[in-house]
Amino acid sequence: NNIDQRYVDQRTYEEWSARCTPEPGDVLITREAPMGEVCLIPPGERICLGQRMMLARLPADLMDPRFILYSLQDPRLMDRVQDKPIGATVQHLRVGGVETLLMPVPPLEEQRRIVAKLDELMALCDQLEASLTTGEAARTQLLEALLNGALSPTPAASCKHPCAAVCCYVVSRTDSMPNFVLTAHCKLS
Repeated sequence: NNIDQRYVDQRTYEEWSARCTPEPGDVLITREAPMGEVCLIPPGERICLGQRMMLARLPADLMDPRFILYSLQDPRLMDRVQDKPIGATVQHLRVGGVETLLMPVPPLEEQRRIVAKLDELMALCDQLEASLTTGEAARTQLLEALLNGALSPTPAASCKHPCAAVCCYVVSRTDSMPNFVLTAHCKLS
């Protein structure tokens, strides 16, 4: 993600990474503003952690980083933290809060099966979201076409049967849309 990236010089990087140099596959957790967001360091990235970040390096023979990532994305995560976040204005997650986090960890092979299923379901969610976006665009085009047809005289609008003219006009404007048949099919089934 190249959005809002900031860079530091080599000396600053070495100073901030003295305790632990971040590596691909490490889990990053935000401590505040916003608290509790997580991600994995992707391959090929060199990361310098800020002061409001925590790093978790997992034992590869016991934990799949993507399983832990999905687990930490649970909206009820803070219910499982024993050392609750503090702060009157801005909630702040202490390192101790993460260290006392209760998380069930199944055997590694089961973690991998769970991650594969979640990846499959997330891909399906992405497809559904894309379909909704496409459907919304088609609805917008249809509404514009209907409003244009209703507000400007066209040869079809001067027919003896106004309903038939509107239907012909709508079909003529939407049959070229790539999802027209798909939309019609979905509504019939």
